[in-house]
Amino acid sequence: MNLTGDGDCIVAADQAAGAGYLAAMRKTQTFHVVQPIQQVVAFTSTPPATAVVGGTYVVGLTGGTSGNPIVLASTTSSYCSVAGNIVTFARIGTCHITADQAANPPLYLPAVQQEQTIDIYDVQAITFNSTPPDPGIAGQTYSVAAFGGLSGNPVTFSSLSPTTICTVSGSTVNLIGVGTCTVAADQAALTAANNALAAARAKAQQSNDQAAASLATARQQLSSAKSSLASLRTSTPASTLQMDEAQIQIAQANVNTMQHQLNGATIKSPIAGVVSQVNISAGQSVSGGGSGTGTSSSYAVVVYSPGSYEVTGTVSDAQVNLVAVGQTVQVTPAGSNQALQGKVTAISPAATISSGVATFVVTAQLTDTSNSIKPGISATATIVTNQVVHVLTVPTSAVHTTAAGSTVQIFVNGKPQTVVVTTGASDPTRIQILSGLQLNQTVVIAVISSSVPSSNTGTALGAGGGARGGGGATRGGGTGG
Repeated sequence: MNLTGDGDCIVAADQAAGAGYLAAMRKTQTFHVVQPIQQVVAFTSTPPATAVVGGTYVVGLTGGTSGNPIVLASTTSSYCSVAGNIVTFARIGTCHITADQAANPPLYLPAVQQEQTIDIYDVQAITFNSTPPDPGIAGQTYSVAAFGGLSGNPVTFSSLSPTTICTVSGSTVNLIGVGTCTVAADQAALTAANNALAAARAKAQQSNDQAAASLATARQQLSSAKSSLASLRTSTPASTLQMDEAQIQIAQANVNTMQHQLNGATIKSPIAGVVSQVNISAGQSVSGGGSGTGTSSSYAVVVYSPGSYEVTGTVSDAQVNLVAVGQTVQVTPAGSNQALQGKVTAISPAATISSGVATFVVTAQLTDTSNSIKPGISATATIVTNQVVHVLTVPTSAVHTTAAGSTVQIFVNGKPQTVVVTTGASDPTRIQILSGLQLNQTVVIAVISSSVPSSNTGTALGAGGGARGGGGATRGGGTGG
């Protein structure tokens, strides 16, 4: 028996006559049928417009009358957590919270899940990395510098003092007159990007609501078709049943299509980070992408992942065979004198030819970072292709190499003497000696030929041209290059 709608249902029981028995007297049962109640959950609180890391948000909710509790949960636990009806914000990003209410069969259906989305921000900090003159001299200038937060916006400088004392142009402070000069450093938020992102979210939410409404309609049509099929199965011709089953399949296809559109109404980043640029507008279609190092304007949305940086450079075709994935890289950012450590992660398989010169692209991942790193900053990278420690070395100028081999001049009883040596690793200043020398021997690093000047009194300190060796020493240590 199928219960199909509101009203009184009367069930009759009959038994026909036969085998000497009269027909049985009909018996009936009557009972009332009601439609299940669809519960509705709704948020009664408005999320904060600028949620901050470490802050909280008290959520207000209303639900159905089944008596079951409304369950609040976070689907982005790395960004926010939920305890009861209090949401706590953990890091920069987007927090998604959901509200559900379970069914209470047979009278109450489960509520349709509701969701709120909250953008989480953090406070940027500015640190001066330049020291002002003490005292400043009128007429002079001072180059001010500072590190800012991770928004990617530049740190700007201005003077809070009268123009008779000092003015600021870019990062140059002009000291004009006597007094106290106060320089302010500011960094703007990602206002434009956030506005564009908010507009895109509003459009996406509108599309999401429309898709959800279409999905609910399609589900209702599917439910009605199933009910009609169930009530007509016992009395409907086979051809009509086939038509109804075809209609159910069409309705199911519509449900699947609407569900797919609903799933595609949300743009999701494959990584956690900070939105730096939004290069799309509301209503524009986008396709799936990924991470990369191309021009930022070529991506729909640019997300930077704080604390994860890579540097890309080139090496010549004469050097590429010395480079291998996993080698140590020392990276010095522009404006810094401290090198950061990294590892080579990729080497292009083919050369890039420009003006007849072949180069290969090498990518390195930084293994430690500092506040001096900003996305897009230039840097100098040195790849360590070989490194030896606790070895005997001499200055590179002390070694003379010909087709016959390498030699070094040492002092023996005050006179230079040439010895044959075997060399190993080297860098621009020192070279490893594998054999031929001993620790603490004195070596000749240069020969100077010149006329020795006389003194003011005319006494000769040296005559004519001559040669003299500049002394160096063998020492233990390490070298790399």
